[in-house]
Amino acid sequence: MKLQFDPRDADPVALRKNHYCQDVWRAEAVAPIEAATQFGAYLRRHASVEMYSQRQGKAYRVARLAAHNAERFDGPFIQAWYESLGMFLPAAYAVMCTKQRAYWLFQEHPALPAPRSFQLRTLCQYFGVELSASAAHDALNDVRALVEVYRRLVQLQQRMLQAAVAWKLHRVLTVKQAS
Repeated sequence: MKLQFDPRDADPVALRKNHYCQDVWRAEAVAPIEAATQFGAYLRRHASVEMYSQRQGKAYRVARLAAHNAERFDGPFIQAWYESLGMFLPAAYAVMCTKQRAYWLFQEHPALPAPRSFQLRTLCQYFGVELSASAAHDALNDVRALVEVYRRLVQLQQRMLQAAVAWKLHRVLTVKQAS
């Protein structure tokens, strides 16, 4: 979904980086309030986080967001955008971050060869996830890549956990046999 905006207010470098095309934007862009309404409806359909309203005295559900570099960009940006529109963001304020998850995974398992950086493109290369240079910074392609990087991080974490459990079990059995 593309948002209506005045390109004169945007950085020309950012427009190029994000593949801005005035004709496409003119034909497809929607007003911010319409985009927020549609996104909010999508989030409500995928609400999985239980919350409790003390003011209303009842439970409700919100969606869990995930992003890359969430704490520095996506999370605060979306929250501020909804606030500026005077709308409720039906998502938990704590946004899962694939950059942080990757960073901690490699910190916790120093025997793993770490990627050269934790940028989304670099993690895609590391895990064999397709994200071409021309597709980068296209929101839908970034999301698809993010989901696959997240899956690969979880798989790697599970393999590391299974290996650790197997090693501990081996040690326990070895000690028992020795005694």
